[in-house]
Amino acid sequence: AFLFPNTLTISNLTVSGRNGSTNTLLLNTLNPRAPLQIVSDLTVDAGGIVEVVGDSGLLVDSGAGPEGVGLDVGVNSAGEQLSILGGQVSDNVAYLGLNLYSSNNTALVTGSGSVWSNANVLYVGYSAAGNSLTVTNGGAVLNGGSGYIGLNLSASNNTVLVTGSGSVWSNTSDLTVGFSGAANSLTISSGGAVYNGYGYIGDRSGANYNTVLVTDPGSVWSNAFN
Repeated sequence: AFLFPNTLTISNLTVSGRNGSTNTLLLNTLNPRAPLQIVSDLTVDAGGIVEVVGDSGLLVDSGAGPEGVGLDVGVNSAGEQLSILGGQVSDNVAYLGLNLYSSNNTALVTGSGSVWSNANVLYVGYSAAGNSLTVTNGGAVLNGGSGYIGLNLSASNNTVLVTGSGSVWSNTSDLTVGFSGAANSLTISSGGAVYNGYGYIGDRSGANYNTVLVTDPGSVWSNAFN
């Protein structure tokens, strides 16, 4: 792992509660230069709660940079993983694949009661390619702001799958599949649902071959303003 001063580092952290109990990992600091760095995997099981408050930083990364605001899964490294398996994660802003080389990172939100709540924006592929978010079996991702799949020009081939009855990705503001990046995709299947304000497929010049597929009875993509 590539470590930095003032960074607390843990490998493969699991937050969970037993026999109906609740355990909380709370990060609440005014110094984004002193994040918590988890090398490789963060798993949040039933009874587990992760709260990243304000400018606090939580990095799930093997090569994280010295700053982190919100929740970052893959900052400078590839193949990192966030798994929400019945637990809850909340943050200010979230990046799944932040910098150019942070590719092939994954986030899984699965099962009723599994919630990933972002007060503002969620980026699936900010500058990186090949990152994926899966929401399944009644899991929920809730954004207080916008959602982006493939923000910058280098952010290609990022994917989001929302599948199964009760599985939801809800954005208070807009959802963009390919802002500047190409070949990004959103798939809604088997009764999954995605909600947003305006919906965009390929926003800027060069944002080609981005796709949205809505398939199977009961699957919904609801655009409030389109």
